[in-house]
Amino acid sequence: MPTTLIPAVRSALVDLFDAALAAEDCSAYLGYPVDADPGNKVMVGVDDPMSLSAAPVGEAQLAWRTYGAGQPGGTREERADINCALFVSNGDGDAASADENAFHFLDLCHAAIVAQQDLGVAGCAWALISSVRPYADQDDEGAALLLVFTVSYLGYLTTT
Repeated sequence: MPTTLIPAVRSALVDLFDAALAAEDCSAYLGYPVDADPGNKVMVGVDDPMSLSAAPVGEAQLAWRTYGAGQPGGTREERADINCALFVSNGDGDAASADENAFHFLDLCHAAIVAQQDLGVAGCAWALISSVRPYADQDDEGAALLLVFTVSYLGYLTTT
């Protein structure tokens, strides 16, 4: 087993969110998007899409589950949080529409996680959206809503 499930969970979240949002005007990305598309987006492993520096992907705490677990076949428990950011904007200054769209997209992401709580990742027991922080902006270029949210998960890793 790997040291941590973070890479597999991040990749699985992008796949789940991309599938959940396929019929919507929103795309999922691993990290920052490299294109200049001003469209709606979900970024996995990003907590501030406006930052000019590296983004904190998340954080994991690992511990042995049982006494003597450091032996081959012992199991480590991983409790981790993955930072995500959902950004929605419109050019008409309609803050209510930006809110409605952003929370609709978040609901679709949440439903995708609930439908597959192990995210399809070997060793992942469950995942959930554990926190949401909305940030609103409105100016002469339109309205935007940034939802910074955390996906928490519990995983088990066996030592070989």
